[in-house]
Amino acid sequence: ITFEEFTQFEIRTGTILEVDLNSKAIKPAYKLKIDFGPLGIKISSAQITKNYSSENLIGLQISAVVNFPIKRIAGVKSEVLVLGAYSQNKDVVLLTPVESVEDGSLVG
Repeated sequence: ITFEEFTQFEIRTGTILEVDLNSKAIKPAYKLKIDFGPLGIKISSAQITKNYSSENLIGLQISAVVNFPIKRIAGVKSEVLVLGAYSQNKDVVLLTPVESVEDGSLVG
């Protein structure tokens, strides 16, 4: 892709407020409720159950693409795409800021 195309991705930080197991997902996944400050609270479905318990996720700041179209995933209206990197054993490790930033902060 070109740099101009990349700049169309709106990546922002948010804090996870609630975590529920998505029982309809074929692969284990959580339904996340995430606070993006001025953008409001958004929902996402994320396959991150191998590395994270629901208790460890509450209060965690994450990065997500917030301007993709809404996608229905296993019964969940997923509004944002939570970002992570794949570990050596193919488990997702969430991208989180080293220091706390305001919810809704633009990642650049």
